Amino acid sequence: MKIRLVLAALGCLAVAACVTADQEVDATSPTGTLQFEKGYTTGYGWGRATFQEYAIADESWACDRVSQAASFSWANAAPIERRIAAGSPVRLVANTTYVETNTGAFECAARATFTPEAGRTYRVVHAELSPATCELRVIDTSTGAPPADLELQQLYGCSAPMRQPRAR
Repeated sequence: MKIRLVLAALGCLAVAACVTADQEVDATSPTGTLQFEKGYTTGYGWGRATFQEYAIADESWACDRVSQAASFSWANAAPIERRIAAGSPVRLVANTTYVETNTGAFECAARATFTPEAGRTYRVVHAELSPATCELRVIDTSTGAPPADLELQQLYGCSAPMRQPRAR
């Protein structure tokens, strides 16, 4: 029993070491808050699963230069908040992956850029419009509107095998 607990703890540490945590913001700097929310409802079931991840990228948008901001699966649904520096552009990447044993894996992804203002909270959700179809939304909670300089880009791609989702 103790060996299993030790092995489980070591496994968690190994996984945690592979993911870059979000960067801390200086406590004296002006900040905004990103409130990441789970944006899908298809969930899980026999032979299927859905996962959603949000990351913060640097100006290169390189995949190896992102820091994880939030992650959702069947096991969690509460919003996750991250403080960010205000006054400088923030680059967000959202990815939702659907896996089904009969049809393969599909993903929808998007990215956004905007400049957060000090003291503001931004609701970020990669909303599921239908299975394997998503839309990234960023809303300033104080105004109920997207930030004025928000730029969104849908990214399209599939993981192997490349098949279309089944009609439901």
